[in-house]
Amino acid sequence: MRAALALLMAFAATAHATKISEPPQKAQPTRRPSQGEVKLEPIRVAGALPQADVDRVVKARKGIYRACYQIELDRQPGLAGKLAVSLAIGADGIVTSVSAKRRHRLGTAVESCITSNLKRIKFPVRNDATTVAITMTFREAVITASL
Repeated sequence: MRAALALLMAFAATAHATKISEPPQKAQPTRRPSQGEVKLEPIRVAGALPQADVDRVVKARKGIYRACYQIELDRQPGLAGKLAVSLAIGADGIVTSVSAKRRHRLGTAVESCITSNLKRIKFPVRNDATTVAITMTFREAVITASL
């Protein structure tokens, strides 16, 4: 009986020391921090600047608009909305004024960041002033990945 007890204790110690691995589990998708998306609606142009020039200059800065939104999206997950702005551009290509016409569910920080960046844009020189209307839609793009 002593031998059986010793054998049982030895087996228990060995089984305890040896970790029995569980079969690998299927990776579950995890939620990463959100990335913001910006969609520019067709830009409306009235004045001397050709539509193609305005489109090229405004769209080239789409990453800046997304960065303005991303800063606030990181602070407020789920933030989304639209911003409509109007630009007045002088004959010298310098933006003389920017005004936000409509802000739907976006905070003033996004608006302020975008309007201050739009004021810095330099357009091609033309013989007359131009007015531009831009509407941007901002939304959260949730990215999932398996680990």
